[in-house]
Amino acid sequence: MRNSETLEEYQNFFVHKNFLDTDTCNKLIELTREYKMKETQVLINKETVHNPTFRKGNETPLPPEEKTEWIYKKLEEVVRKYNAHAYAFKLAGLTQNIRVLEYRVGDHYQAWHQDFGRGKTSIRKLSMSIQLSDPSAYEGGDLEFFNGRFVQAPREQGNLIIFPSFVFHRVIPVTQGTRHSLVAWMNGPHFS
Repeated sequence: MRNSETLEEYQNFFVHKNFLDTDTCNKLIELTREYKMKETQVLINKETVHNPTFRKGNETPLPPEEKTEWIYKKLEEVVRKYNAHAYAFKLAGLTQNIRVLEYRVGDHYQAWHQDFGRGKTSIRKLSMSIQLSDPSAYEGGDLEFFNGRFVQAPREQGNLIIFPSFVFHRVIPVTQGTRHSLVAWMNGPHFS
């Protein structure tokens, strides 16, 4: 799986550089206009709620259908390869809708969090985030990881970030412009 042209390995995440080209990133952003954007939510005490103190932004699901099936297949193929290379988690597939997130000025997911937890998140094994926006289109809004130290993910458009869903991460507030990203989770049986 090692290809120095496309893969950068960090302490707790991988970056697949140029996973999507600029035109494809822009088309995915445009595609969200066909779906309804809604305010982002968080899970607190087994309840999904809007809480802008922890998380503020908008999201739209991209359900698996004819016009989106290609991105599901492309993500699943590459993430299975990374999993075989690094983790060997038992995986079932992308069983939850892919989402496109939109962060405007002041929006964030400031709370350090894991994508893994109780209920429907308990089967998440690997998390993915694709940088859809040109990094010059916004300021702030960085995806950060914490595993004993703070690490900022690269911001290049089209990069795919892959990390275990139990890794702590956050998105700091956007201070200028708008940031779009696509997020997804590769699920599998419960850890035992």
